[in-house]
Amino acid sequence: MQQRMAYRALLARLLRTDGPVGGPPMAEAMLMGYHRFVVEGGAEGRRVALDGVLALLPSGAARLAYLAGLARSDVGAKDGPVIAARAMDVITGAGTLNDLVDGTLPLKPKMEAVAALYRLVTGGPSLAGGVAERVAGRLDDLVAAYIVQNRVIERLDDPAASLRVRAMRLVQFAAADVLASPKARRIVRDQVVAHLRQPNFDAKLVEGVATEAERAAVLRTFHDLLQQARFVE
Repeated sequence: MQQRMAYRALLARLLRTDGPVGGPPMAEAMLMGYHRFVVEGGAEGRRVALDGVLALLPSGAARLAYLAGLARSDVGAKDGPVIAARAMDVITGAGTLNDLVDGTLPLKPKMEAVAALYRLVTGGPSLAGGVAERVAGRLDDLVAAYIVQNRVIERLDDPAASLRVRAMRLVQFAAADVLASPKARRIVRDQVVAHLRQPNFDAKLVEGVATEAERAAVLRTFHDLLQQARFVE
């Protein structure tokens, strides 16, 4: 019992939103560490150990991050179909984004966690049999639906504020590390543009800024943010 408790505590320290500390070799070490607790050997023992590890992880996002890391390990080369099947179980069981991540997380950490997961799943050879693409597509759909259903842009915007404050706030959100998937980024871009669209935008953006140099700096900062957010190429 003490060994299992120690293992669980170690697991919690080693797993991040972008996969295990130490990457695929650590994911494999975590699996083989649990393997000591099972009686089965070989592929069946690894399958039982995998289910045991997944049961200890706190969220669907944590399970997907672990599976994506494990898929790139030496064990992943042998047990790829099993690992991919477990990933499909996790993603198909998620009806909303909050089924994958802690629903009590504030907006920015929640979005950052899912963006990190999306980059992990899509960032090179991963889950076998086209499962990486299916998981990524579903993550994109869940993030996009969350943004729309929870009126994320509307909550961030303050129509009573100046255009400069509103524009900087909304584009800074989009430019931060909170959006990785294409559908979600497109929805945010379209909503931000709709909220801010008006004639003579640049002139109104710098309204009240005292000097020409300060106005140029505001415009430069804003257009840099637009590029970071991929609103312009």
